Amino acid sequence: ATLKLNRVVKDLQNQVKSKENELETALESLRHKHEHNDELKAKLHELRSQKAKESRHAQSLLKSAESRVKTAESRAETAESRAEAFKSRASKAESRNSNLS
Repeated sequence: ATLKLNRVVKDLQNQVKSKENELETALESLRHKHEHNDELKAKLHELRSQKAKESRHAQSLLKSAESRVKTAESRAETAESRAEAFKSRASKAESRNSNLS
């Protein structure tokens, strides 16, 4: 009876040891996943930060381009106005010249 009891105790000790090993393995896996999750969170934060920076830069470039377009349009209008004035003066000069002849 004692021999049988010793075998049962030994068997239970082995089962406990086996379960302890399973739990240790599961805990280690969980730690690894937690570390990986932290790395992914850090990478996500970095990517979001980079996206925001690039977005601000793109907005800045857009505003600059819009400003350049307005300047170019204004210069074009000024050039057109000067061309019209020049044509008008040239026409008046032609008219005077033809009246003199």
